[in-house]
Amino acid sequence: NRILEKIFVALQVNYLTTSAPAHKLLPEATHDMVAAQESDATKLRLICDHIAGMTDDFAIRTYKRLFDPDFGSFVDLI
Repeated sequence: NRILEKIFVALQVNYLTTSAPAHKLLPEATHDMVAAQESDATKLRLICDHIAGMTDDFAIRTYKRLFDPDFGSFVDLI
């Protein structure tokens, strides 16, 4: 739960606290959908839907990408 909560908060801050997202943290199609929305409620729903569709491994990789400064070696891609 902690991992999912931290991912949600990071996405919420990135996509809701500024007029334009500070960083592209979501896959391109999802990023474009969220960024195009005017309603914060709709943005939050899209973010929740994205997180709900994550597998455990994908959620862990996303968490590490966002919060672990050592993550990102080319070995992670193999």
